[in-house]
Amino acid sequence: SSDLGVVTCPILRLKEYPSAQAETTDEVLYGMTVQLLDRTLTDWAYVETEYGYCGYAKLSGLELRRSAVRRWSRAEKLVICASAADVFEVAGYKNPFVCTLPKGSLVEKDGYMAQAGWTRIRLVKGGSFYIRESMAEPVLHEPVSDEQEELLREK
Repeated sequence: SSDLGVVTCPILRLKEYPSAQAETTDEVLYGMTVQLLDRTLTDWAYVETEYGYCGYAKLSGLELRRSAVRRWSRAEKLVICASAADVFEVAGYKNPFVCTLPKGSLVEKDGYMAQAGWTRIRLVKGGSFYIRESMAEPVLHEPVSDEQEELLREK
């Protein structure tokens, strides 16, 4: 069986061959899941996206631990609906932000009631962070392919 990985950088570029210089065949956004088809290389994996595109991805941009991938697959998600969302360690614009996630990225919804106008979230590798409430909306139905469903059941 092949394994799954979750994207942990804002945009993971899939390459035609395993080199940063190679042409980008597709981009996968933060929090999305890919299927690892070939992991024989040290720093790269040949992956397939949820919508069927393939390419080489840098392993440094993926969470591969099975427990973390399984937890993420079951988590309730929010999708970033603004063109970009800054992620803060503490709610409030004056605080330093950790990263900026592009539109379409997935984050985990944390039930905690943050201060007005803010939503507490969890990232793929864990930890609690904050985004502006207006930046994300619930994922209505996350497309999980039958193959992925099977892989998750096997584990």
